[in-house]
Amino acid sequence: MQKQLFLNTKEADIRHDGSSDVTFNFNQQIAVRDEEVLSVAVASAVIPSSFYVIHELNNTLVYTENTGSNTQSTITLDSGNPSVSHLVAELATKLGMSFAVTYNSVTNRMVITNSLHDFALLPSSTCLKLLGFNPSAQHPSTHNGLLNTLTSDNCVDLAGPRCLYLETSSFSTDSLDSRGDSNILAAVPNIEPAGHVISYAPNMPHTSTTNTRVVTSMRIMLRDHENEKVNLNGLDYSLVLLLRAVPR
Repeated sequence: MQKQLFLNTKEADIRHDGSSDVTFNFNQQIAVRDEEVLSVAVASAVIPSSFYVIHELNNTLVYTENTGSNTQSTITLDSGNPSVSHLVAELATKLGMSFAVTYNSVTNRMVITNSLHDFALLPSSTCLKLLGFNPSAQHPSTHNGLLNTLTSDNCVDLAGPRCLYLETSSFSTDSLDSRGDSNILAAVPNIEPAGHVISYAPNMPHTSTTNTRVVTSMRIMLRDHENEKVNLNGLDYSLVLLLRAVPR
């Protein structure tokens, strides 16, 4: 037995949480014999590059400024795909008049200064990795002459998802990832700029063996390299799956 499934998320029966997570309910079951299970391969996929580098899961910066009471504040970055210069300008505006933000294009690092007070970026922030800071540490400024200065530990990261992982939660497969067992069906390289279309059509699609012999519905989703669901901001994607019967 071999079947091709042509799936378009526009025709999904259930959309979960507004992201790329959808469920298709089939009007007939796909089943193999008792001594067999199903294997699945992604023959092709077409995905719009409509996701944002900055979104609701990584857009907050929490910091303290020692104005006498060590006040804690939070700013929220605009969702979208900003350039470094746009991000620097937005940070400078939202942090306030005593702050200045610059970008070193040679080292690809961000520098934040305050002319009046010492300050610290807190690990409760969700955007630290984007700005080049260790996301699990507190980052206090150091006094440098007349300024309190803080330089990012690492490079600014506005590259977005390196890869889109097409995943199912409808059945288990024999795939593994760096966290262990995985239901990833395919890893789709993200090599297109924002606003373009990502086309995936491998010459030899990887086949994953499942633990099931009957399929009546399928839930699929896209995840990024941070294991977060990808939000395509209202746009749809399509894929072709190859289902085959294989011995248990």
